[in-house]
Amino acid sequence: MRLLITIFLLIAGTAHARAASGPLPQYLRELDLPYHEGDWTLQCNSSRFCQIIGAPEASQDDVGVRAVVMINRGIARDARPVVRIGFVDRKGSKIVPPPNNDWRLLLLGLEKVSTPVRLLLGDPQANGAYRATPEVAAQIVGALRDWPVTSIQDGGKKVASMPTGNLGRLLSKMEELQHPNSPRMTEAQNNEWLKEYHYAIFRSSVVDSSTMPESVLRSCDVGNHVNVPFGARIGPKHFIWIINCADGSKVFLQKEGEAPILSNVRENATTIRSHSYAVFDANSLLHIHLPAQDNAACGQRLKMGFNGEAFDLIEYRRLARCRDVPPEFWPILWSPTSWKYVDSLPQIEKSVPPKKAAATAATANAFDRELDTAR
Repeated sequence: MRLLITIFLLIAGTAHARAASGPLPQYLRELDLPYHEGDWTLQCNSSRFCQIIGAPEASQDDVGVRAVVMINRGIARDARPVVRIGFVDRKGSKIVPPPNNDWRLLLLGLEKVSTPVRLLLGDPQANGAYRATPEVAAQIVGALRDWPVTSIQDGGKKVASMPTGNLGRLLSKMEELQHPNSPRMTEAQNNEWLKEYHYAIFRSSVVDSSTMPESVLRSCDVGNHVNVPFGARIGPKHFIWIINCADGSKVFLQKEGEAPILSNVRENATTIRSHSYAVFDANSLLHIHLPAQDNAACGQRLKMGFNGEAFDLIEYRRLARCRDVPPEFWPILWSPTSWKYVDSLPQIEKSVPPKKAAATAATANAFDRELDTAR
């Protein structure tokens, strides 16, 4: 897994830096930047995997449904685009539109002289978006690149508003970033910045919130909280406590027998970010939202798992445009090579004399018998 992220996680007082030391290479800086054209945003990560997301601004038209178009492409030169389309209302809530048996993508205003693209989207995926078939995906990308304004219609009736802007420019920029004319990083920079991470994450069990420490309950600035506090045991020796205050969420990590410690997200050596939103889900993963300029409609989303001592980052999403798009649709900028759940971490046992060790193979038993004979 190639790594580019400058967020530091401060959990239980320990800093876990997910970035190498030294100045960031210019090529990685360019990959990390968002590029905008109209309603479209291009965002790549350090593995050169790129996603273009398009979301029109909310309007007060008669439909009130917006299509969020996500175009992904792998790093191979002949990689075919993967297109997903999600539908949201004016406030950004995901919605399920009516059956799409006759949906067509049309050039708005010149429907009669353009060749429509029939959208065969199938069933929604787990995140609520619909994935187009490879053939239809290529047609969608071509139409959105060449047509200035498009519309999804069903038998002449408008289904959803579509993003507009110079998609072609962003497709060209994506090609430039993914396949530069010459290598942009030295071998030493590759070794320093592009690393793999493998995590083992503990499962959790919810505990009665009435057992929450008094110091956590009194941590809100106004002396109270806005909903029911949450607590869970994570791993054999730790608890996580989450309390939602009027000014944002607070996350505490507590080792058994010790005082709880407030956990923060630090973006760099000097800047600590408050959480506008934090939740610990049924899959034992901590989700934290960092708004952009106090606007919760965009910003950064972190998903983390507990490794027995601290939290490891397993997914990092970011969206720079505040268009009220669900976080599940935001581009993924980083995730580790692999991670898995564990009930306990491996332990190194103390050495014992061969004869007293539990023999599990025939060769071990034979070796013991030879020792006895020698004695």
